[in-house]
Formats: sequence, structure tokens, C-alpha cells
Amino acid sequence: MSPGAVIYLLWGLWFIAWLVVAVTAKREPGTLHGMLSFLFHLIAAAAALLLLMLVRPWPATDLQYRLWASGVPDGLGWVLVVFALASFGFSGWASAHRIACLNHGTRLVDSGPYAAVRQPIYLGLIVAAVLTATLFGQPTSLLGAVLLAASLAAKVHLEERTTTDAAHRAYRRRVPMFVPFWPMG
Repeated sequence: MSPGAVIYLLWGLWFIAWLVVAVTAKREPGTLHGMLSFLFHLIAAAAALLLLMLVRPWPATDLQYRLWASGVPDGLGWVLVVFALASFGFSGWASAHRIACLNHGTRLVDSGPYAAVRQPIYLGLIVAAVLTATLFGQPTSLLGAVLLAASLAAKVHLEERTTTDAAHRAYRRRVPMFVPFWPMG
């Protein structure tokens, strides 16, 4: 099995887990719904197609659409897979922790991975997307990773504007959005 095949497997497993959580988990206050939620899901789907489908819009190039001509060596490819697995693991831990806290009546989840960053699930996905784009070396994969990161950041900004209670405001001042231990000004 190649590193690329394992990356596809990891993304497939993540997608199945996301579907299960989307259907069974309680909705957290401040999450987007309706047409705006549909728009962000549509953008995420487009990003996933670019990231994983290896779309080839420039068929006449000599480099077979790669950002690096020789591709990623297998050794480095496996290192990228290990880090992607860790990123998915971090995202999964955050998701499980959030669900457990919400099921126990917690209104604001600020423990576990949420003590380090406000958006650990999205952080794990963004890191996994960047690692995937690096492994595939396709301009479209890189575009997919950038589109995913930008859409998640925009979604978070919109969601955070809707949560105006004092506890959420204090949490936003205390904990960085994506980069752990980032100075909070």
C-alpha cells in the first residue's frame, strides 16, 4: 500500500466518522444552519474534490501537474501519513471530547484540546489537508487545502459572532483560534 492510498483511507474514515457525528451529536449553540450552513458544506465539498480527486485542468504540462517534478519520496510520504494520522487523531479526540462535554450539560467546552485552541477539530483537518496536498504535490490539491482552510476560518468567524455571552467572549480572549500557545495580545 502506498502513502497516497493510506491518505485516501484516512480521509474516508474521517468522512464516515463525520457523518455519524453530524447525525447523532447535539447541536452546539452558535453553529450555522440553513442556507449558510449549506453554502459552507458546498465549499468544503469543492475543496475536498480539489484536494483528493487530483483534478488535472492543464493536460499538456510536462511535469504531470506536480509542484515538485520528482514527487515525494516514499520515506517522506510515510512521514506525512504519520503526521496526517496524528492530525486526524487530534481532530477525533476533540470531537469525542466535545460530544462528551455537551452530553453532560456543559454549555462551553473549554477543556481538553479546547484549552489549547478554540477550533481543534478544524485545526486537525487543516493540517491534514496541507499534509495531503504536500504528499500529492498537485497545484489543485494545494488549492483545495487553501480553500478548505479559508472556508473553515470564515465559518468560525461567522459562528463566533453569533455567540455573544460573557463566557464565550472571555474564552475567545483567553484561547487562540487555531495556533496553540499563540500570544493573545
